[in-house]
Amino acid sequence: MAAARNPAWVNNVHGNLAGIGLTLLSLVKMHKPNLYDLFRLHALARGKIVDSPAAADTVFSIEAGTPFRQEEIAAEYMA
Repeated sequence: MAAARNPAWVNNVHGNLAGIGLTLLSLVKMHKPNLYDLFRLHALARGKIVDSPAAADTVFSIEAGTPFRQEEIAAEYMA
């Protein structure tokens, strides 16, 4: 966490309380999508949603092990 750098001010928590408070508030109030929302947005933006896994080119499901492929999710769907 970066703090203000100014020789006239003390560089500690008390001297940067407003900035630190805003940073912590943004962390607490942050909204992160779950995997369902992430994959649904991906499908809506780049393809179409089909009714059958057999008709799909890519399947997002627990049975296919999708939630456990964290490196692939980070590289392909969160960029």
